[in-house]
Amino acid sequence: MVHFGLEFASTNEDYFKLGDMSFDLETVLSVLLGGFMVVGFFVNIPAKDTTRAQFKLWGYPEWFHIVTAILELIAAGLIFYQGTRLYGSALATIIMIFAVVTLWRHKEFAHSIPAVIALILLVLLCFVVIVTP
Repeated sequence: MVHFGLEFASTNEDYFKLGDMSFDLETVLSVLLGGFMVVGFFVNIPAKDTTRAQFKLWGYPEWFHIVTAILELIAAGLIFYQGTRLYGSALATIIMIFAVVTLWRHKEFAHSIPAVIALILLVLLCFVVIVTP
């Protein structure tokens, strides 16, 4: 079956092909979500004035952006290494749950879209890691 240039395997293997390259779902999700958490680290650690103002508006202490950034980097590192991927994706899931709840509590629904997408993909990654031998 071909869909937008991606050929999905019709056997029991969990991979898809793009030209001559093949990827398994766990690897693709790990790279995407680990990268997403690294980006979160680089956004939160320097914390521009707008980011600091948002954390203050949400009721978090002034230093909380640093805690968030460090947790995101830890989660990314754990996600990138296959042996700790489940722990990293679980930590990232918890981070994203808090992010989504915070944003929804403050009615910032449009701002929450990336976090919701990441949360859904993180739950999928947790599932894939658990069911894949």
